[in-house]
Amino acid sequence: MSPEITQRLNRLLTAFDAERLGEGNLAAGANVLAAMACTIANIHRRGACLTGSDGVSFQTGSSLLASGPLTSSLIGERVTAPLAAIQGNVLAHIQEWELGKQAIIEGSPICKPKLDGFRIQADLSAHGFWDEEMRMGVHHHHSLFSSFSNQVKRALCDQPLVFVTGATPGDLHRNLRRSHLGRPLLHGVLRSPSHCADLADCCLPVIDGSMTIEPLSTSIHGHVLLTDPSRLLDEVVGAGGEPARWLLRLPWLVDGNAGPEIASDKDSAATQPRLDRMEQRYEQALRNAMRCRLDHTVKAPVCHDIDLAAFQTQWVGFLVASETACPGISAAARPLLATLVFGLYEMASIMERPEDFLLDPGDVLALAAHLVRRMGNAHAVMTHTGEREQKQRNHLRILDMLSEGPMSARDLGRRFHRMTTNQSRDLLADLKRNGSVAELSGDRWQLAALTSPRETTLILNI
Repeated sequence: MSPEITQRLNRLLTAFDAERLGEGNLAAGANVLAAMACTIANIHRRGACLTGSDGVSFQTGSSLLASGPLTSSLIGERVTAPLAAIQGNVLAHIQEWELGKQAIIEGSPICKPKLDGFRIQADLSAHGFWDEEMRMGVHHHHSLFSSFSNQVKRALCDQPLVFVTGATPGDLHRNLRRSHLGRPLLHGVLRSPSHCADLADCCLPVIDGSMTIEPLSTSIHGHVLLTDPSRLLDEVVGAGGEPARWLLRLPWLVDGNAGPEIASDKDSAATQPRLDRMEQRYEQALRNAMRCRLDHTVKAPVCHDIDLAAFQTQWVGFLVASETACPGISAAARPLLATLVFGLYEMASIMERPEDFLLDPGDVLALAAHLVRRMGNAHAVMTHTGEREQKQRNHLRILDMLSEGPMSARDLGRRFHRMTTNQSRDLLADLKRNGSVAELSGDRWQLAALTSPRETTLILNI
């Protein structure tokens, strides 16, 4: 990274006390800070955005994958646990409302003062949607196509889940039926490589907005936060295939030493204004986001006046240049910059802050670029390891085949799935350099003398 980008990144991480959030590990602290900012934006009401002076707005919301034991542990403790607690309080109140409503229905006098907002109707009108308006001479047919300002209590009792989680993909899918306004933050944990494949059937439709739930085929379109405490991502991506491809649909927050590392500047950090009580700031910002999300008297989503256009142009250019390292990152991470700016601004402004504190979108751009660079480097390490292991497996398969007798490179290639003759020759050339096979005339090959596939496992080092 250039000295300017390094300086910007250090300034932002110092301002938001990232090293303490990571318990001394600055890279993990940056991951936690990013997860906090994205979670705040993800649970805000649909339409939350940043708006510049030219009127151009940038929508917020970004899915994430947190991989590694340290990052996953810290995010579980400092990001998802406070949100789950707030969600639990909402559900407890809904349960009280439901018990009170049932008490009235059954004729019990208890809990009547708590039932403001509930109206029990004995009969529903049999008229159509606009019969009443037509009888009154009003022609507001368009009202049927307008959205509600927000859910009232009756609807909230049926769909209360802003934060949707579950132990299995089946649990996640069932709980999505109760997601609030079909805009959930879906949280899952990678527990095995096969579990990762199963999660795709639940998570991808939520990210794409192609999932529907009964009884009205309501569309579900939200964001996903996956955590990977056992670093299964290394194994899944190394093996390749569909599971590895779909996980590239999420920006990664990764542990490890793949780099780039953050070179902290202790001298400038000592004189820089910084925010305090980051955990309390995050929790208060969460509560504010939930209030904006659930309060039916709030008429519009939150939009902050921050001019992001020039920075977004730089961001998209950076993502396009990163496609080689992270295929699909231009789509997966395009909203990440606006989402980080929105969430960090919410945390900075929710409580008192130093007078000279300023959130510079250029500093946030440096953080976003740092996260994508770490993702690209981690992906390169994983795929290189996977390719090497696959190559070794192919070597052993060729040796097993040649144990049946001499074969041509073409015949060997045909016995593989989708392998060309040239690829077969490359593998044979590797084995020849190690003294494992010998070339005969007519592009035919055989095992080298006194060499068996089992013995070869001890000398392969390609």
